[in-house]
Amino acid sequence: MNETRSIVIVVFGLSQREERVLQTICFISQTRSRTYELMNPNDAQEPDIALVDGSDPVAMANWQRFGADRPLLPLVVVGDAANLDRLGIKIERPLMATRLLSIFD
Repeated sequence: MNETRSIVIVVFGLSQREERVLQTICFISQTRSRTYELMNPNDAQEPDIALVDGSDPVAMANWQRFGADRPLLPLVVVGDAANLDRLGIKIERPLMATRLLSIFD
């Protein structure tokens, strides 16, 4: 029997359309051995991946505060990230489910 592994993703500053793409990934993944779920940065749960809008200064500032205590948390930056102070995977817009899944998997 295959054990299901849930990957928790915390999101900072994406558009509603981009969040719908993530919600679709989470929904579709429910039939796979690796599932994805979104969390709010204020949740007590610890994430497995952070996804941040690199073009949004407020999202970047929120990420910087959240990520300060989590230096090993994998980071995926959507769009421009000129002020990124640590290594992360960069993904260009438009945000597409297939690209995100290839990064997450």
